[in-house]
Amino acid sequence: MFDAIHERNMTFTNETQLAEFMQGRGIESDRFLSAYNGARISRLMDMNRQLAVDTRTAGVPSLLVANKFQVNSQGGNRQMLSTASWLVTELAEGRDPSPSTETEAETGGVETEVTESDASATDVASTTEN
Repeated sequence: MFDAIHERNMTFTNETQLAEFMQGRGIESDRFLSAYNGARISRLMDMNRQLAVDTRTAGVPSLLVANKFQVNSQGGNRQMLSTASWLVTELAEGRDPSPSTETEAETGGVETEVTESDASATDVASTTEN
């Protein structure tokens, strides 16, 4: 799917197109559509939409680290991953990686936006565990 969208610039505007794509990869269209339109997928989509609202996620890609810090790709995907790695290291070593403590040297001099999410860790954890 990633390859189709990002490498071959394919677009899918409806579920029929998705089902045909999946059929070409060995997944029966009827079986795909049954899962795609099923209660579990609907529930997961609703939970993820609410998580995006709760964490004020403005776009993708975006990473949520420790259910508290949101990192976007403003500086590019490599910088986003580098910043997320830095946050994880800071947290693992018991340091406070709040945006106010982040310096240019620590992020390699590339501007990357890190924001603290309004959703508490328990709010996000309970949303993602259900």
